[in-house]
Amino acid sequence: MATSPLDSTSTRHERAGLTSAQLDALRKLLETDRATLSGHALVFVDEHGQIDLTSATHGQGETEHTAIDIERRVNDVLEANTRDALAEITSALRRMDEGRYGLCQDCGSPLPGERLVAMPAARFCVGCQTRHDIRR
Repeated sequence: MATSPLDSTSTRHERAGLTSAQLDALRKLLETDRATLSGHALVFVDEHGQIDLTSATHGQGETEHTAIDIERRVNDVLEANTRDALAEITSALRRMDEGRYGLCQDCGSPLPGERLVAMPAARFCVGCQTRHDIRR
């Protein structure tokens, strides 16, 4: 009997210790997070891709300029964090589609279900993640 690509993907997810129901629940969680973050990204960036500073005071004094500068810096950090989180979620969804979700990208070992529930976009097991964090 021939094995379909879906069977192969299913087998890989089972090897990672995930049932179809768990995988579906994690996919929905990631998609919800992606939608939420995409909405937040629109708050920080206007239709031209520029930081929206409409809430900042647009006066002429030094205090107003300082407030605008601080808000711009905060928005830059928030935008970068949002972009990074969206990229991680997109990568996790791609791994799901390819049947690699739930496996450490470095050593290939299955990620514990608790780790995936806590961090659905996790790419590494705790040991490999620790090594990556130390290198930074």
